Amino acid sequence: VPGDSYVVLYPYNPSATITNSVIQTVFTSEQTAVSGTFAKGANVSVGITQGSGDKHSTTMINAGCYLKFTVGNLDKVRAVEAIGVEGESLSGNVNISFAGEIPVVVTKDEGLAARLYNGGNAFPPGTYYIVLAPAELSSGLRVRVQLKDGQILVYDFPTVNTLERNNVYSLGQILD
Repeated sequence: VPGDSYVVLYPYNPSATITNSVIQTVFTSEQTAVSGTFAKGANVSVGITQGSGDKHSTTMINAGCYLKFTVGNLDKVRAVEAIGVEGESLSGNVNISFAGEIPVVVTKDEGLAARLYNGGNAFPPGTYYIVLAPAELSSGLRVRVQLKDGQILVYDFPTVNTLERNNVYSLGQILD
């Protein structure tokens, strides 16, 4: 298609739309745990091509941020989810626009957590990442940890009020 610039979205989402350079897409709510990295297809990236004719180049920019944690040797953690304490969504439907070359993400849903799970099994020891939509959190971040025995541990981080694009927020180790 001839043109001077294009907006690019990764990963491919057949339901994504673009209107007036605003991308409407989804930050995955349910993410599958992969030790050492984030879930396949969860890391939303966008870019604007530069060039003319059939010669274009694109720099892809991460649109989300990351919650990092380590699971110790105890075979207990089944799922970890993050949400704003006041119910601010950290996943789901979003609009992505650009302030210059930097993507700006605005969530459209309310009350959607980003959840990392391991298909019902406990997480093997390792370091894990949940991809989150950037957000302003009025009362901080809430993390819920579901254990293999069904118990739910809830941790509130009242000083985490801004989740910025491309930042990694470390929880440290969950359990020993």
